[in-house]
Amino acid sequence: KRSESLERFNQQLLMGFLLFGGLYFAQGFLVPFFIASLIAMLLLPICNKLEKWGLNRVLAITICIMIFLGILTGLILLLINQIAGFNEDLPQLREKLQEHLVNLKTGIIEYTEISREQIQGIIQDGIEKGTSSLGQFLQGILTVTGGFFVDFLLILIYIGFFLAYREKIENFIVWVSPKEEKGKAEEVIKDSTRVAISYLAGILTVMTILAICNSIALSLLGIEHAIFFAILAAILNLIPFIGSFLGSLLPIFMALLTKDELWIPITIVIYFSFIQYIESYFLTPFIVGGKTKVNPLAEILALVIGGVIWGIAGLILFIPLMGLVKVLFDHVDKLKPYGYLIGRDETPSTSKAIDAIISWVKKSFGKK
Repeated sequence: KRSESLERFNQQLLMGFLLFGGLYFAQGFLVPFFIASLIAMLLLPICNKLEKWGLNRVLAITICIMIFLGILTGLILLLINQIAGFNEDLPQLREKLQEHLVNLKTGIIEYTEISREQIQGIIQDGIEKGTSSLGQFLQGILTVTGGFFVDFLLILIYIGFFLAYREKIENFIVWVSPKEEKGKAEEVIKDSTRVAISYLAGILTVMTILAICNSIALSLLGIEHAIFFAILAAILNLIPFIGSFLGSLLPIFMALLTKDELWIPITIVIYFSFIQYIESYFLTPFIVGGKTKVNPLAEILALVIGGVIWGIAGLILFIPLMGLVKVLFDHVDKLKPYGYLIGRDETPSTSKAIDAIISWVKKSFGKK
């Protein structure tokens, strides 16, 4: 028995290494594949609705892809316009940064024993390291963006074929399943599609709400390029736990450079802390509804593993993929312990509070 357990453990360990090794080396194929599959799931209800209205499948798929391209193009043009305006103000921001550094240097010389030459060397070294890091960061963004556009056409092709052959794919999965598991296979497909659609639609809704709230708040505080910072913060919010913090850094830095009043950057810190609380405890539970049913520890592990294996794409894709894996675990008897391990276990008080809020909203705004 001991040798059998050891052999089983070695087999599982080997399968784990092969799985993660395969994910790493097949990144170029799998990332566009999974992006396309998630987008196709998001477009599936629209495609089904168009086909029910009498449109043939090719026309329905074409309209779905055009809707996706229209939304994406509008967002890209908006960001390009905002980035262009921000780029025009960079020389002025650089001058203001130099002024702040001069004032800082004067204060340090006055209240410490550090010489002017030492401070100048420290500042120069910091600027050089910061410039180098910024250059590497921008180069990484350009590389990712360039790679994305190279794969973009492939993603569109995948989306079209996923929508066109959705019944064939579903029938294939059911066909290759054991006879006694065919019913569960159909349930897994339906639940996986439902989880993906609910999660992605919910995340997009939360991002839109955050972008609008951020734009209003930053505009009221007089922050220049408020829309750009608002959209960037909403996009960075895709990264769980630290996304909101990262999104707040640029507007805080902008306020410190361009505003003389200290209360403005402090207000930005308070606002982003407040909106993070609202998003975590109200918006996401109500709109997304915990559709992935994955606990925070599993989410962190998914982020770390996804970041190591697929980089930025892994940070975005591995959370919904973890939710789909949990659906599979929950429907396979031998894998149910793993589904329990990564599952979300809400406390009764939290669940009752969320249910009460949802019930109140439905009663207040529902049809009477």
